[in-house]
Order: sequence, then structure tokens, then C-alpha cells
Amino acid sequence: MIDLHYNEIAKKYDSLVEQDITKQSFPYAGYKMIQELLTDDLSSKKKKVKILDIGCGTAKLYEHLLPSKFSLVGIDQCPKMLEIAEKRYPNNKFIQHDILQGLPEFLKKNTFDYIVINYVFMHFSFKTTLDLIHLLINYLSKFGKIIIGDLLFMNPPIKQEFFYNHQDYADLDLHFHLYSQFVNKMNDQLALSFFEINDYTGMMIIENINEFTLLFEDPLVKYKSNTAKWKSTHPQRNRE
Repeated sequence: MIDLHYNEIAKKYDSLVEQDITKQSFPYAGYKMIQELLTDDLSSKKKKVKILDIGCGTAKLYEHLLPSKFSLVGIDQCPKMLEIAEKRYPNNKFIQHDILQGLPEFLKKNTFDYIVINYVFMHFSFKTTLDLIHLLINYLSKFGKIIIGDLLFMNPPIKQEFFYNHQDYADLDLHFHLYSQFVNKMNDQLALSFFEINDYTGMMIIENINEFTLLFEDPLVKYKSNTAKWKSTHPQRNRE
């Protein structure tokens, strides 16, 4: 029962994330870089952006972003996590809801500049994840992005090498997804991009192909001497 587990750790969740960042330990070692990349991109926008966060937890992801830069709708199953999020951002909207049941009815006429899913799909199978992405793409504003930060490898050889060196992780009740698998299954009207955060964490960005941008490439340079680990299916759908 995932929701019960997160309810139990809600009060110490933020400190557990910070602990993983500091010690570079599994699973949240890459959280800070995901947070900073997202913060940099959002901060670059001239207008206030609308964000839908699936599995928002305590909304810690936005702690370095000025509240005037965004409006947030956060969805999570865990009421105790949402209580913390509501105290952190009292002027935003947080909803207890199971995303596997689709979006809440009152949100279905809305669109968002960003749909963020951070460390959520590690709990879902590839099929479930793919179905949710295909659902959520319909709720993007023009030039909107779906941003996914999770246990994600670029291709099978990299995943195989990781598990060869870390065989104890194979027994975890978690899903380690493949960017290349998403590329092969996604609609041709979608552009996918990938950035490797660490050995087992990746950021995947999904956009409508006719609205594709590379705005994320600028903040990525901040963290790497070049963008060699940045992969994109645009302008042609390369198969990694």
C-alpha cells in the first residue's frame, strides 16, 4: 500500500530526501538536480506558469521558486503529505486523488504549462506509465511540457550494466524504466528528450513535436561541461 507508506513517513519525508541528496544514496540522490533544472527553467518564464504536479507529496520541489512565478495544482493520494504541501503553499490547490482513476472531473477542462511527475512512475508498470502519459498530454497548454524525473535509464545496455554492478537493487519492489522504450511506443506527434541525472535517475521531457523547444539545454550546461548526455528525438526520431 504505497499511500499508507507515504502517510507514515510524511513528517520526515523532506529530511529523508535531504539525507539522500547529502549522502548521494538511493533513491533520491538525483532530487536536487531535478529540482534545480526545473526551477531554472520555470524562473526563465516571463509569465506566471500553471503547473499540475502528479504525486506532489509535500511540494518540496518548488521551495526555491518564487510563489509569484507559478500557480500549482498538486495531486496526491496521501493526506498527510498534502497537509504539509498546503501549509507550504496556502494559495495553491491540493487534491487527494488516485491518478490511476484519471484526473478529477473539475480539472478536465484545464490545461497546464507544465505537468510534473517526480519519483512517481517508479511505482507503476511501463504500461500504466505509458497510459498516464498519453492521458496527460491532452492537458498541456500550447508549448507545454511534461517533466518526468524518476528511476530511468536511457537504453537497455546502461540498465543492464547498472544491475550487474548493483544486483541487490533487482529485488526492490520498484520499476526502473527505459527512455528508449518510451521513444518506441510514443505517438509520432510527440518529441521526447532525456537527460541522465545519475547512474539510475533520468529526466524525460515530453512535448508536442510542432511545439518543440530546447529551452532546457541552457540550464543543463550549468551542470555539465557540455550536453553530451542530452538526447532528443527531435527533429528525427532516433532510436537509442
